[in-house]
Amino acid sequence: MRNKEALGIIRPKDKVIILNRIRFAEEVRDYSELNLPEDPVIKKAELDMAISLVDQLTSKFDITAFKDTYTEELMKVIQAKAHGAKPAAPKMKVVRGETEDLMSQLKASLNTKKKKAS
Repeated sequence: MRNKEALGIIRPKDKVIILNRIRFAEEVRDYSELNLPEDPVIKKAELDMAISLVDQLTSKFDITAFKDTYTEELMKVIQAKAHGAKPAAPKMKVVRGETEDLMSQLKASLNTKKKKAS
């Protein structure tokens, strides 16, 4: 919101003022632009797997468990540059499955233990 113009609605609620961001019309894609099949065929096995994945990954949501670290990391880079140090480029970890087949990757993900959100 700091880098470009934005539309918003400001409204009071109890003892606070709430700002809701509104998207410009050109930011909203019309679904007719999507290349969707006319009559999608969903196999029962695929639907069961999707439901199983959703059930496996569903848990109570706690917003405090999530932190936006972008600003913190950016400030570290800025401080390092201010002191003359050249920050190291982040190392990217490439994760590849043993197979390119999406269905087998989804099945394999069902067999893994549920990871806790960080």
